[in-house]
Amino acid sequence: MNERIIDIILYLVTQIRQETPIELIDVNRLSDAGYTASEIGAACSWLVDRATFGTAVAPTAEPTDGPRRTYRVLHESERRMFRPEAYGYLLQLFEIGLIDVGELETVINRAQIANLYALDTYEVKTLIGMLLAESGDLSFGGSRLMLNSHDVVH
Repeated sequence: MNERIIDIILYLVTQIRQETPIELIDVNRLSDAGYTASEIGAACSWLVDRATFGTAVAPTAEPTDGPRRTYRVLHESERRMFRPEAYGYLLQLFEIGLIDVGELETVINRAQIANLYALDTYEVKTLIGMLLAESGDLSFGGSRLMLNSHDVVH
């Protein structure tokens, strides 16, 4: 998934969390910022897929019937892998529901395995984009609106 699309999703989810009705979200701001109509459409499609197939995005309240959310504290060696703003961005994606605990751990593990250090926000966006594109095969009960590069159409 393109990093620009993730930025659009983040903007849309932030607006939703601020209780802006979807029909009142100003997508012209995105166009003015240089995003294309296809990028905006892909981000909206992704959000609609998540909502349609039951994956919560942008929870606005603490769960009352289950355990409270916890936050991942990085070990000293893990802290060296991320610049503070990059890890903050990763936590922001987790907080709004764009990624879950398992996906957060996957990003940390991939950075560790690849022996990456001092990742910046752009590099984290790239890792998240790859992760979300891969999870398209498993999400939504096998149904997707977009094809991956390895998909075959008969």
